[in-house]
Amino acid sequence: MLAGWCVFYFLCLDQYLFETGVLPFHHAMLVAPFAVSIFALAPQRRLIDGQVALYVWCLVFTAWTLLGLSAGPLNEGAIWEVGARVSFVVFLSLSFFMFHGSATVTRDFALIASAACFVVVPMLVVDLFAPQAFSSLNVGRPAGVYINPNRAAFALVLGHLIAQVTFRGRLRTTQLVVTWIGVLLTASRAGILLMALASLAFAFDRRQSLDVFFLRLLGVCAAAVAVASAVGWAAMSGTLDTPGVLSTQMESRIESLLAFDLRDYSTLERESASLAALSVLSDNPFLGAGPGITRVWDEVPTHNMYLYLGAESGLFGMLLFPALLMASGWSAIRRGRLPLQHVLLVVAFLVWAFFSNSIFGEKCFVIVIAWMAARCSASSGAHTPELRPSEARRVS
Repeated sequence: MLAGWCVFYFLCLDQYLFETGVLPFHHAMLVAPFAVSIFALAPQRRLIDGQVALYVWCLVFTAWTLLGLSAGPLNEGAIWEVGARVSFVVFLSLSFFMFHGSATVTRDFALIASAACFVVVPMLVVDLFAPQAFSSLNVGRPAGVYINPNRAAFALVLGHLIAQVTFRGRLRTTQLVVTWIGVLLTASRAGILLMALASLAFAFDRRQSLDVFFLRLLGVCAAAVAVASAVGWAAMSGTLDTPGVLSTQMESRIESLLAFDLRDYSTLERESASLAALSVLSDNPFLGAGPGITRVWDEVPTHNMYLYLGAESGLFGMLLFPALLMASGWSAIRRGRLPLQHVLLVVAFLVWAFFSNSIFGEKCFVIVIAWMAARCSASSGAHTPELRPSEARRVS
């Protein structure tokens, strides 16, 4: 049952069912049966350093949010923002409670996240040639059940990073190629950047032989060249001009990528919002302008986690997101041994925060942070479950 919840949230089915009108109530209400399942099915262990660090962060984050209410008007935007942050803290705590209490669910989630690309990428292919096939709320680029293409790209990147300790051999290579295809299909510039950084980082992994690395690099390059050549030919030959083949937004993104043009409408819109957030932060450096200010202003969302927290919660608020990622690996930091996978996941979140301001509201990302924290905590606790013989041989 708990593994089913992991599938449900990592594939972002809660928001998909709500935003497409299938759920007659707000998707946040689904957390209630999720909590009941956790307390009923997941055996719990004693508190250890890593768990305490995460819960302390949750308390500080909640207290600073409530304190920030004094800095701005208590309007509808502020109430909505406080509710969203409290919901995020509750979901993060419950997810961490679940993973820390059950090594089986922790392992199952890693398999789910690693294999998600084999389900998501076919959806993206359908969405490419049948825009908005899954939801009319899609902006026009392939996203599948994630609705937002950038959200889909980052979920694929996270699944790829988690797969590095889940899959082996040819399966890992296949997962790498499929993930690259999926990220390219979303046309997410941030997603492509993160996949390139991840591939480069794994190239320096000492546990990987050069022949395996070059084989994977060849596979990725072949897939990228094939996709880029097909799309480029279609764009230049006028095939994409046929009504209904691709959306206008997808055609525009492809043209900007092929021309290496980063000054498109999306970039200019985000630049304007970023400048507005910096102006608000400079005027209110301590507490910010109050929760919800970026929801009621005339600009679009900041698309930047740091500027969003800075404008609403001040300079200290800007540090809260990096502090969360530090708390997630606190046990490993104290031992002085952070695994490469955890470091890359942290870097991925830190980089992604420059392109998105909604990480706290995306349960598919929050559950990954909870999983990261639980793995680091469990590895340092006295109650770490023994590995099966096959797993022990693989680790050794």
